[in-house]
Amino acid sequence: MPVRWISRETVDEKRWEACTRSNPQSDSVCARTWYLDCCGERWDALVEDDYRAVMPVFHRKKYGINYIYPPFFTGQLGILGQPAANVAEWIAAIPRKFIYKELVFNAANLIPDNISGKTLLHRTCLLPLNPDYVTLRSGYSQNHLRNLKKAESTGLQIIRKTDPEEVIRMFRNHRGQAKNVGYREHDYQRLLQLLHTLQQRNAMETWGVKGPNGELCAAAFFPFVPQRYTFLFSGRSTASEENRAMFLLMDNFIRAHAGSEAILDFNGSNNPAVARFYLGFGAELQEFRQLDRWF
Repeated sequence: MPVRWISRETVDEKRWEACTRSNPQSDSVCARTWYLDCCGERWDALVEDDYRAVMPVFHRKKYGINYIYPPFFTGQLGILGQPAANVAEWIAAIPRKFIYKELVFNAANLIPDNISGKTLLHRTCLLPLNPDYVTLRSGYSQNHLRNLKKAESTGLQIIRKTDPEEVIRMFRNHRGQAKNVGYREHDYQRLLQLLHTLQQRNAMETWGVKGPNGELCAAAFFPFVPQRYTFLFSGRSTASEENRAMFLLMDNFIRAHAGSEAILDFNGSNNPAVARFYLGFGAELQEFRQLDRWF
């Protein structure tokens, strides 16, 4: 059966989840239908055969133009489930009313060279957590070990419960001031809804760091599915630049999950400084691609 377009309302959620779970290499919490529902105004889907493979597609309309776009907080989506033999067939199955398309594929999806459009390269960082903690820590960079030593000497306290609104506010007051962040008010509202949904479904771990004065100085959210944690969002205060709280937070998360069968997906980044932070914990680069095209 060829690849076909179906509406969100007709998605068989049980088959969808069984499909995405069938391939741990591409499965993530971002692939769950309830997660996708939190991330954009509207999504429909491409489906192959009897849910052998699926692809969520977010779209909207602006200035009379129907277009496809990748929302924030969705990471690598693309074609999920069993590997697609012909990515071009999936692209061709998208309804012609979508004049412009920004299609983010996952690392397993290979875009043919003869497909028209502009191909962009993205990067994420993956850390397998199956080694024991001593082995994982031996993979830290020397700079990370120095920063961690400093963090361990400043009286910081790890906590496992934080208020999502406080973390978002901390982000907005710090890194969110940068012009290249790109989040608007409605994006922060969607993020807050998403974090509350993850909490309600017990599908997320929350980690935070308090300073000696008891004030929150760093926090991060790690939603998960079996065998994969995703570093979704974090916030930190200006104090964290001095006390190195994020180094302590990440080290404690890694220590807690060392020896498991899980992978930590840092969910980026194309920013060299952010990627350097992730790679300093021993993570490995993984590339995936985006295709932008008209018609």
